[in-house]
Amino acid sequence: MQVHYHPLFEHWLTELATGDDEIFGEVMALLVALEQHGRALDDETRS
Repeated sequence: MQVHYHPLFEHWLTELATGDDEIFGEVMALLVALEQHGRALDDETRS
C-alpha cells in the first residue's frame, strides 16, 4: 500500500527534517510503524 501525505503535512515534515536529526528520526520511525502496522492497531472487533 502506498501512503500519500497531505501537502501541509509534507511541508511540516520537510521543515522538521532541517532541524534536530534525532527528533526527525523518531517521527519517521513512528510514521513507518503506522504505515506498516496501523490497521492492526484497531481496538474494535470487526466481523
